[in-house]
Amino acid sequence: MKHLTRSSSLAACLVAVCTIGHAAEPALDGAWPAVSKTAMSITGDITVTDRALEFEDGQKIAWAFQATRTANWADLGEEAEGAIYRVTVPSDPTLVRGNSFCGWPVTWIVLSRDPYDGLAMTVFYGEAMPSRFADDKVCAVYSYGR
Repeated sequence: MKHLTRSSSLAACLVAVCTIGHAAEPALDGAWPAVSKTAMSITGDITVTDRALEFEDGQKIAWAFQATRTANWADLGEEAEGAIYRVTVPSDPTLVRGNSFCGWPVTWIVLSRDPYDGLAMTVFYGEAMPSRFADDKVCAVYSYGR
């Protein structure tokens, strides 16, 4: 019986470590209404899940969370923690009013909170994981609120 208790304790510790390790991904899930003119005219409202980004017209981009990093992600003059997602199948969907999401196949998307408690989505193309807004592979920044 003592062995079972130790195994149970070990299992509980592993669950706690896995949960804490995954806590680095910000809680950004849910619906986000477009607030910037760019977002309103290209993406419309979005829905964020751990597996995909869904646009107002129902199209989805599958992604996988990669890391969090603090940087000036949305060119707003201050640093914020950004959740970096690798796009599973790079694409450049045509969205609201026939507008292109990026102009290039999107490979990375970073979600960060803006200073007004909204959400900034910075979109990148290229193979290298982005490290800041000033990376030369940024193609768009969209803003959302709640």
